[in-house]
Amino acid sequence: MTNDFLGYLAEASFCLGVFAGAYRLLFGRLTHFRWNRFYLVGSVLLGTVLPLVALPAGFTEFLWPASPTELATPSPFRIGLVFSDPLPLSVGQADTALALGCVGYLLLSVYALGFFYKAWGIHRNLRTIHRLARGHPKVREGRCWLVYTRQNLPVFSFLNYIFLGPGHRQLSDQELHQVKQHERVHAAQQHTLDLLLLEAAGALFWFNPVVGYLKNSLREVHEYLADSAVIGQGENRRAYATLLIKLTTRETPVPLANGFAGKQLSRRITMLTQTHSTPVQKLRFVLALPLVALALVCCSLSGNDETPKNAPVPFATRQAASGLRIGKITWQGNTRYDEAELNRALGLKMGDAYVKEDVKQ
Repeated sequence: MTNDFLGYLAEASFCLGVFAGAYRLLFGRLTHFRWNRFYLVGSVLLGTVLPLVALPAGFTEFLWPASPTELATPSPFRIGLVFSDPLPLSVGQADTALALGCVGYLLLSVYALGFFYKAWGIHRNLRTIHRLARGHPKVREGRCWLVYTRQNLPVFSFLNYIFLGPGHRQLSDQELHQVKQHERVHAAQQHTLDLLLLEAAGALFWFNPVVGYLKNSLREVHEYLADSAVIGQGENRRAYATLLIKLTTRETPVPLANGFAGKQLSRRITMLTQTHSTPVQKLRFVLALPLVALALVCCSLSGNDETPKNAPVPFATRQAASGLRIGKITWQGNTRYDEAELNRALGLKMGDAYVKEDVKQ
């Protein structure tokens, strides 16, 4: 079970890396922000699910065609296979198996520590937001709540809560209106749910820097979406860019929140003036389909539980849980093939690791 879980983490990390690399090379500079958001969220979901998907049996047989030397046993004949005198593993082999098992449990323990640390961080951030929303005066404005904090915090939002520190009093009415518009877009488009998903993925794959890249990219796309929505409502681009510079002083105090201004400032201002991507460029996203197929096939090639019997996985490399080796091999009832041919088809020999479940197949 330990090896299976570690294998899943490796396969999922590979999938996430493929999707993140494609985003950086093909989609990151496009101004089709809704499509970019859909791609990034879909990448995280598919990256975690694809390693759990098993290809149909017919397709796996196509991927791993049967070897010409494999022999099919005719139905009228019944051939019995007898393993006699199982031999214990040598001291060196037993020590190797034990060492591999210890390494697996050690890696799992380190992973568990990292996971619980990240999960505790998410819990702590949620409690911070809850205390801010509950411990400060708030006013309902449309579908959102305006929370006026006593701490000098930058403007940010979480779900339908918009948090405003004392610094908002220094803004003009027009500037405050733009800030509220921006945060209302985050609330209306449910950007917080995306960030919660990425935070959960960040805890599950805390060791993988690719998840951090995907999270930062998605946060950046959220800001592009909000900026373009505000500008699309007739706001002055130059005045809005000036407001971004004015409010860019600190990062959002809580990673789960959507901040009005952050370290993506220069790219956001560039996007305000950049020529929009053409509708034809949306066709690039069609390339995501072969990426999904590639990731699925690669996960199947890794030798999961659904791998067919003729897949190229050497029997001798499997761990022998019983601590035994195969002794003498005897065939009973074989009238069509001799023992040498049957042994070649079986792929086992005296001294190989004895795994009862595999032998019974």
